[in-house]
Amino acid sequence: MAATFNTFINSFNNKLDEPVRKHLKNVYGCLSLSTISAAVGAYVHMYTQLLQANLLTTFGFAFFSGLGLGPLLEIVINIDPSIVVTALVGTTLLFVSFSISALLAERGRWLYLGDFIVHSLDLFMDFIGVFRHLLVILTQKEISREQRKRKD
Repeated sequence: MAATFNTFINSFNNKLDEPVRKHLKNVYGCLSLSTISAAVGAYVHMYTQLLQANLLTTFGFAFFSGLGLGPLLEIVINIDPSIVVTALVGTTLLFVSFSISALLAERGRWLYLGDFIVHSLDLFMDFIGVFRHLLVILTQKEISREQRKRKD
């Protein structure tokens, strides 16, 4: 298993030029820190109710995105906490699938090289958008299921 994983990782070194690898490292590193920052923001809202009425900017944006996600997470958790995990896993799988597709494309033609902060912000906003939509869809499905259960 480890040999297969190493072969998979090494295939990127063979297909992608050094500037592309460096750009991807910067993008995914920044995206990871932004996602962690958003999680901290959501946590702060959940336990402090704080939201009642360049690189640091990216993390600030990510933090406040997580803070803004807090009210929706509260509603969803009150309905069914497992929805949050399902939406996060679904969003992550979708994001990883598209990322691998872009990495394996011929000569990396789906990769955008430019300002890595802007690129990571764009990916982060897409990730949050998909996550938010999945939360809403799964919550509506659960509410509908509960209503049908009550009628029976």
